[in-house]
Amino acid sequence: MAKWDYRVDLRQTFHNPELSMAEKAPRIAASMRVRLKGTRIWDDEIDGLLEELADQTAADDFDDVWDAVYDWCDTNRVWIETRPFVGVPA
Repeated sequence: MAKWDYRVDLRQTFHNPELSMAEKAPRIAASMRVRLKGTRIWDDEIDGLLEELADQTAADDFDDVWDAVYDWCDTNRVWIETRPFVGVPA
């Protein structure tokens, strides 16, 4: 099982049906910046990817950039939490 060094929880934005993609994309990028900027893994690649991600307004275009962000995170041991919230634990 992989050991993750960082975790970014994006569930509230990622699955918010009240937000358009044009609203979600910059919020997701900003959340990732807040969590990762200044860490030992921050580099020009993720900086550029998040800048590009923030500009996406269409789901297909977002997905293309998101794939690259996700790959970067896998390589750098960053867990991105995007699973929707499910109920309240008993």
